[in-house]
Amino acid sequence: MKRITLSVAVLAALTFALIPVTGARNGDDLAGTEWQLISVNDSPVLDSTVTLLFGGDGRAFGSSGCNSYITTYTLAGSSISFSQAASTMKACAEDVMGLEATYLAALGAATGYKVSDEQLVIAYGSGERLVFAPLASLSGTKWQLLSYGGNDVIGDEPITLEFAEDGRVGGSTGCNLYGGSYLVEGSAISFSELINTLRACPDEDIAAQELAFLGALAAATHFELADEQLTITYGDGEQLVFTVKPVVTVEVTYLVRIALPPDAEVTVQLQDVSRADAPAEVLATETRPTGGANVPFTFELPYDPAAIEDGNSYAVHAQIWSGDTLLFTTNQHYPVLTQGHPNSVTVVLVPVG
Repeated sequence: MKRITLSVAVLAALTFALIPVTGARNGDDLAGTEWQLISVNDSPVLDSTVTLLFGGDGRAFGSSGCNSYITTYTLAGSSISFSQAASTMKACAEDVMGLEATYLAALGAATGYKVSDEQLVIAYGSGERLVFAPLASLSGTKWQLLSYGGNDVIGDEPITLEFAEDGRVGGSTGCNLYGGSYLVEGSAISFSELINTLRACPDEDIAAQELAFLGALAAATHFELADEQLTITYGDGEQLVFTVKPVVTVEVTYLVRIALPPDAEVTVQLQDVSRADAPAEVLATETRPTGGANVPFTFELPYDPAAIEDGNSYAVHAQIWSGDTLLFTTNQHYPVLTQGHPNSVTVVLVPVG
């Protein structure tokens, strides 16, 4: 497949014209689907992200491992063909460029396709094939930062990144809360100008880490999802490395028919209750005003997996207060995390007094 060289700006403009990618043409079962290459002629693709996204207008685009590309496709029954691809011309490592050339040539020689067992198989050449899996989505996912630019995260408060389903993004810098929006095109990612609160950080190192993290998001270019890990590339090939944000999900409710006063607040804690002869150790806590709403309330308590010991016992404790008056509380243990217990629980409170 011969490539037409395009500037990044021109290619981006063409790609934006494909959004949204939902809405299939008649007889087009690929329109609106998004895929990631997992093998070329039965050889696994391990160290590069190659994507293929089908628009609803007969065009397709994605990342060829190093560069972004755009093309058109034609279906006739189980047959498929792709037109000459337009592509950016960024230089990458030799092995990545080799995969890119092989992939684009395979698209140019495509003859047929099949979708089955949640895989897309495109046949090309003399019985060779490209195999794709559904492209993992960031929407609705929550992450905790492990490292940035090769540096381990410092401080007691985790740095988090949460992708909402409406294109919004937010989380904690470990010092302040932040928010904004994000855009994903294949494996390319960008973030809008992020807004954060202005609380003073506990020391200069934490403040510097916060600036580095927000700067990395602003300079983000690509992402990769693999084995419950998110890697975001930024700047000159530096990386933010995240793991799935560990949380205990708690639903708080009660069974009596009593409306809460407008000033009511709900407090939920994750506690280490291993020692019967000592007060419980609080590992995570969150207090939230109800704003006049009533049960149920759902909380997500983040925790540090390194602080969880398999032999210990952990439980969730919750209360509802109105000013200095305790209205509802737990009267039993609600175990979580270890000894076969789940990471989600429904806590039923009982009235006080």
